[in-house]
Amino acid sequence: MILVAISSVIGIYCRTNAFVYISLVWFTVCIVISVASRATLRLLALYAASVILAFGLCEAYVGGWFSKPHPSSGNISYSNRTYYQNDPTLGYVPQKNTSTLATKQYENEVLYDVKYTIDPYGLRVGLSRSKHSKSAVLFFGGSFTFGEGVNDEETLPYRFEIKSDKKFVAFNFGFHGYGPHQMLAVLENEMERSAVGDNQPQYAIYQTIIPWHIYRATGRVHWGSSGPRYRLNDSGEAVSSGPFQNWFVSKLIKVTSRSRLIRRLLSKRGEISPSDIELFVSILKKSERIFRNRYGGKFFVLLWPGKNTLNTKVLSKLREAQINVIVIENILSDYKNNIEKYTIHFPYEKHPNALAYDMMAEYLATLLKTDVAADHDLKHRFSPVN
Repeated sequence: MILVAISSVIGIYCRTNAFVYISLVWFTVCIVISVASRATLRLLALYAASVILAFGLCEAYVGGWFSKPHPSSGNISYSNRTYYQNDPTLGYVPQKNTSTLATKQYENEVLYDVKYTIDPYGLRVGLSRSKHSKSAVLFFGGSFTFGEGVNDEETLPYRFEIKSDKKFVAFNFGFHGYGPHQMLAVLENEMERSAVGDNQPQYAIYQTIIPWHIYRATGRVHWGSSGPRYRLNDSGEAVSSGPFQNWFVSKLIKVTSRSRLIRRLLSKRGEISPSDIELFVSILKKSERIFRNRYGGKFFVLLWPGKNTLNTKVLSKLREAQINVIVIENILSDYKNNIEKYTIHFPYEKHPNALAYDMMAEYLATLLKTDVAADHDLKHRFSPVN
């Protein structure tokens, strides 16, 4: 019990290399047992010590103790330890009505040091939160929508509201690690209604990065084990089938994934199959249909560059499903050749920076204001004469 308590304390207060230190503690205990015990128990203790030592060394190696860490790695810390909350529908959500300081470091360099503020509805704060009737845009997605690594006033939804001259009120339903399945779960369960209030949603915008969001939608990410699971029925429609894993397995994955070694093993996701793409597109198609039927609005997908061949396949399927797609290269024309210009700290932190969000907000504001004007003009020209 004492060892379990010590391991728990290490796990809570030493999040980055917890399994290295826990291995050292158990290795030491096994050595002490081998010295103080009889032959049979001594042999078992030495075997256990060898296995634990091997695991600890592998964990330290993957963590960069003996070599320079991989550029994509980094240590993220939150000032609010209850920032992530369990949720029976979405798997996890941010703590409502709170704020946290988020810091990411690579070796001794700070990649970002920002503040995330969450409103009473569990959304990242926007420029305004009018409960009165106003045209609204709902933003869905993962960390690119949430605005990981930038401050509250630098996110895409926040900048969009400014760029639109406050003609729209923006709602940020994105969160770290979310995929299209969380968006569909929100819409199916009408979870957006309380935040939207009397505002009139005219547009929904979902940001996606391929293949990562397909991995998330198919349950092949360690942090999403408690998230909403969808399957294709005989008609090819995405239908809910509960969470990816039950409570116990989900908790086990959550704890063990604190190990860098185990997390790397869990990251072997395999190839994207045609059925994976079909499920991904079906989730988006159903989300679009629910939004259109409920609000009469338009649905857009913002598609970030990924694996070229796969992106082409997904783009083709989305167009077949008659989903409006905006490729990021239409907004950031030099993104592929000048990626460091639009990321926080390439190659160590690849999330979009404030400049990228500002340019995207300008583009979307111009597009949607023009679209609204066109719709209004169409209705005016063809409205019946009293």
